Amino acid sequence: IGYVSGDYQFHSASFAFRPVLMHHDRDRFEIYCYSATTNPDQTTEWYRDEFRWRNLNHIAPEPLAEGIRRDGIDVLVDLSGHSKDNQLLAFTLKPAPVQVTAWGHALGTGLRAIDYLFSDPVVLPPSRRHRFAETVVDLPCVVCFEPQYPAPDIPPRPADRPPTFGAYHRLEK
Repeated sequence: IGYVSGDYQFHSASFAFRPVLMHHDRDRFEIYCYSATTNPDQTTEWYRDEFRWRNLNHIAPEPLAEGIRRDGIDVLVDLSGHSKDNQLLAFTLKPAPVQVTAWGHALGTGLRAIDYLFSDPVVLPPSRRHRFAETVVDLPCVVCFEPQYPAPDIPPRPADRPPTFGAYHRLEK
């Protein structure tokens, strides 16, 4: 299985797909990380040390697709969608028999060359699926967020204070 991303770094997309990679049965699956990451950090090093690593920076789509074919990838997973440093042009060359988009970007790609979009009925309601080029495959829950820090103790809320709201985006916010 090959995973293609520009976010193999300390990034919200990485927090979503890292648990998936961590829990593969490594006796049954060989995992390749194809990285277009432009700002490597300690998280990048973890991926590089854990899986077969391919650095994609400045590789054109055709040589990238040929390299994926040489690696014998059966399932190629796009983790970037249309976000920064994506490698969608290589996916249009169909370098793997099964191609999927998931985790790093919640929306479809619009590419007929990508066969499946992993989602769930909450993130992508069935009434909207006809708009996607990919066949939607439901997982029990598509978001498998990995917290990066231990959760702080939350003090009891005083009854006279308004509620506190949170959001799922940059941790520093």
